[in-house]
Amino acid sequence: MSANNIFERNEFISEHIFFFFAILFIYKAQLFRCIKGLSVLQSMVVLSILSAAGITAGILLHIRHSRNYFCVFCDILAPFGIYTAVMYYPVKTAFIRTVIFCVLAVSFLYGALILLRRIKNRQHAARILLRRLRRAAASAHVFTAAGMTVIMANLIILRLFTTTVMQPAIPEQEPVFASYEQNVAAHMDTLQLLQPETWEKMSVSEKLSALQIIAQLEQCYLGISQPLTIGADDLGQYGYQGGYVESTHQIILDLNHLSYDPPDEVLDTLCHEIYHHYQHLLTDIYLNADEEAQNLRIFQNIRHYAEEFQNYNDGKDDFYDYYFQACESDARDYAGVAVERYYRIID
Repeated sequence: MSANNIFERNEFISEHIFFFFAILFIYKAQLFRCIKGLSVLQSMVVLSILSAAGITAGILLHIRHSRNYFCVFCDILAPFGIYTAVMYYPVKTAFIRTVIFCVLAVSFLYGALILLRRIKNRQHAARILLRRLRRAAASAHVFTAAGMTVIMANLIILRLFTTTVMQPAIPEQEPVFASYEQNVAAHMDTLQLLQPETWEKMSVSEKLSALQIIAQLEQCYLGISQPLTIGADDLGQYGYQGGYVESTHQIILDLNHLSYDPPDEVLDTLCHEIYHHYQHLLTDIYLNADEEAQNLRIFQNIRHYAEEFQNYNDGKDDFYDYYFQACESDARDYAGVAVERYYRIID
């Protein structure tokens, strides 16, 4: 057995199978994104086929001389990384391009170094060249796995430390002026980006930055002084276009929704989630009021919010009960009015 081989051939294959399912479980929880137009199951089938093809190619490259854990993980991580690079390319274009360029450059240079060495034994030139080609291919495979792992690690780190894989290029800021009308006038150029013909040409990062400014305008309109940030992540596999995280005061928009849907629909989602933020603030005021104050009519709707937030129905088990909650109905009504308000301003 070669010094690089720590497994028998059947063990090498069984290790691939075991670690494939282990990594698939982690990947599904952290990075998986549905392919646009396909369901979760259909997208998982595509990922599995890609993984099977990539792992098979890796096994064929390494089964003779490199049956070890390093090659097992390279064989598995490469196809997962390729799927990740394709799915996240529209939102991490520059970073993924840079990694791919580095992988191609290193693979080409190292492959050239192997293949262009002088062959001294001309009698066995064909066999030597074939061996070198195999070595160059195996090296390129390892470099690919390393590059794809860098892409996946970057996305996981972003999610761990910022909760989303994308954030606006501009930070959350306080409104420049006291009045909503003055702030709208100051950001009219940003609001013009909501025109469909302009929106469809913008990158995901540019859209997110524009929506961060609009979120600040909404904070000014609703009188919210508490910081509110927005980000983007894959929510499609859960059936959501957006969500509000009360613990971090963050709005998360689905990447596919942000990438492909019309600006009025994305704006509707943003305003809907901002209104949930507003509802939570009202609920805090209600819960901190004394019992006599809580009976005031002004708190009538907020009393319903407090009850619903305490036993919130996210729609997974009962969609109709979720849809007709007062907090959801009021947020939909507000978002519809807010979208009309902004398009009246820019038309």
